[in-house]
Amino acid sequence: MDAATPVHPCFLYESFWCLLGFVVLAICGKKFRKFDGQIFIMYIGWYGLGRFFIEGLRVDSLVIGNMRISQLIAGICVVVSVILLLVVGGRVRRMGSDYQLYCNTEACKQMMAELDAKREASGKKAAASVALDSAKEPEDETSEPEETSEAKTDAPEENDK
Repeated sequence: MDAATPVHPCFLYESFWCLLGFVVLAICGKKFRKFDGQIFIMYIGWYGLGRFFIEGLRVDSLVIGNMRISQLIAGICVVVSVILLLVVGGRVRRMGSDYQLYCNTEACKQMMAELDAKREASGKKAAASVALDSAKEPEDETSEPEETSEAKTDAPEENDK
């Protein structure tokens, strides 16, 4: 490859694609999430889709035959994620109201309550520690600090003149 040949800024394209993916998946997570793991599966599909096209722009890819390996893997990720979304989504639909997101279960709520209690307890411990530190008597500020050996060697000597 010639150094003067212009190339695409693939990392920039990928950065924009991932940023857009974050926004899209955050919106989908708030409005359309139906089952646990759905956003992760959607991310694999989103990333694979972008990677498939961005890898097509690269000039330094591993090629076997006419197919770039990275594009093949990205395409497989897209296909697998679509299949998983359809299969798992279908199972969740058939379960109807029997299916609950983990965040809505009693086990999750109990675990979150325990975590909040631990945080509150550690917050009280930290506040008590700060109060104890501030209650300690301050050191005597009138005493002169001792000179270190470095300070003694940095002072100009009379013999150097």
